[in-house]
Amino acid sequence: WIEAITNDKCGNRSHLEWLKDGKVLCRMANIIKPGCVQHVNENCTTPWKERENVSAFIKATRGMGMMEKDTFSTPDLQE
Repeated sequence: WIEAITNDKCGNRSHLEWLKDGKVLCRMANIIKPGCVQHVNENCTTPWKERENVSAFIKATRGMGMMEKDTFSTPDLQE
């Protein structure tokens, strides 16, 4: 369903590889609630840029009403 919402295809990558940098997650959040992620690091040249994106996504989901216990943490996609 993420592919359907974002029009971004996973292709032959694992879901972890596809979502790890947080770009797709941030795009999805902004489609669901425009402007909830104000900055997406599109050129993730370092792991901390990826973590920034994932953290922004998590913050956006919490702003949409998701409880902390119902989401994941940044290291879950990084480790």
